[in-house]
Amino acid sequence: MIEPSGGVQFRILGPVEAWTGQDWATITAAKQRSLLATLLVHPGQLVPTDVLIEELWPGSPPASASNTVSVYMHHLRKLIGDTDGRVLATRPPGYQVVLSRGELDAEQFTRLAAMGRQALADGAPSRAAELLTEALSLWRGRALAD
Repeated sequence: MIEPSGGVQFRILGPVEAWTGQDWATITAAKQRSLLATLLVHPGQLVPTDVLIEELWPGSPPASASNTVSVYMHHLRKLIGDTDGRVLATRPPGYQVVLSRGELDAEQFTRLAAMGRQALADGAPSRAAELLTEALSLWRGRALAD
């Protein structure tokens, strides 16, 4: 299970949540949640604003869509205490979520599952079971459930 270190943490293996520094917060505004989810499924990658707009308003974006995305990012940064935009970074022509190892539950799952498979291949079934159980414990429902 992700143990918040006091820094930024995100969960997408279930409802989308962000660590606020004090508790896990569900992003209640659907468009902001969708914006964050889109960035989190592309960790470390630049996601152009046009792609984000299409994700948020498929086929019929409002004229103010680009500005609205910027406002949503401001609210998300404020929620997670990222006022300087180091985690939810603006990178022309879009945005990028910048995470370190272990700050996204899906990344942790992938790493633990690989370690579990390797432990099994190395003839350590007890260790493999521990690692795979820990990996599975990260799931809180369907990925991106909300």
